[in-house]
Amino acid sequence: MHALLFQGGGPALPVVRVVLTEPHRGCLADLAGFSHVWVIAHLHESVGWAGTVDPFTGDEPRGTFATRSPRRPNPVSISLCELVSVDDDGITVG
Repeated sequence: MHALLFQGGGPALPVVRVVLTEPHRGCLADLAGFSHVWVIAHLHESVGWAGTVDPFTGDEPRGTFATRSPRRPNPVSISLCELVSVDDDGITVG
């Protein structure tokens, strides 16, 4: 899965499809009743990290943990996403 990052004030939030492989598809049962889901991702293409970064907003450099920069000591991200739909092999989130 390729992750699309959204920053407040940026372009409109994309609709993204998350496909699960077997044996995880059974985990989707009863999920359709929820409005939002947490999407956890491994930022495998992020290279290195820095103690400070230039934030998306373009103002002064900030400490990495005070931003949503993907360049972190731990390449794990978490996003709260609106659950658009659920089907047999995955979900669509916005």
